[in-house]
Amino acid sequence: MVRQWSSSFLQVSEVHLWGGFPCTDLSAVKFNGDNLRGRNSILFWEVPRIRDLLQEEFGVSVKVKTAVENVPSMDDRPVKKSQKHLRQYLNRLDPVHTIPMRRPRYVWLPESLEGTFPDVCIETKKYWRDEIAEAPGPSTEQWLEPGHDWAGGHHRAVFPTCMKAIPAERPPPQPAGFAKCSALTLKRWREDSFRYPV
Repeated sequence: MVRQWSSSFLQVSEVHLWGGFPCTDLSAVKFNGDNLRGRNSILFWEVPRIRDLLQEEFGVSVKVKTAVENVPSMDDRPVKKSQKHLRQYLNRLDPVHTIPMRRPRYVWLPESLEGTFPDVCIETKKYWRDEIAEAPGPSTEQWLEPGHDWAGGHHRAVFPTCMKAIPAERPPPQPAGFAKCSALTLKRWREDSFRYPV
């Protein structure tokens, strides 16, 4: 298929490969996951394989650029291994600066975003860069059912990361965020069948 593309699009100067790979073996939500060796997250290795295949078929005169995303709650080992194989800028993005919800992501990009937009602020962290782009988001009326109100919106509250609600009989061995929670929060969490990360 890639060979067919390379012979069909002879004037191409760049090929962009966008992707993500399952976070199920990487996320801090799953204690002691298998990281990039896990049954699902092993799909990471398809990204550099396909990138190299694109480069081989399109030739050295064509730039192959890759953009990849995943959760920032993974530990240092898979991040550094991903960085070694992707060889790209590692950024951390979060839409919380635009909408009232946290959904942080690591994004490996082929180019630096520094200086590209005047309203993008970049903060250098441990081994990644936080990209902060503040902008007005949608009003609550645009996503709430008519006749309803979200009191938190008036206090600039934000929702946590969206996750699948899976009830459990007992909590995971090391639940994410446990040490930061009040006794009341932990009580609510237990009464709700540990269905979300605490």
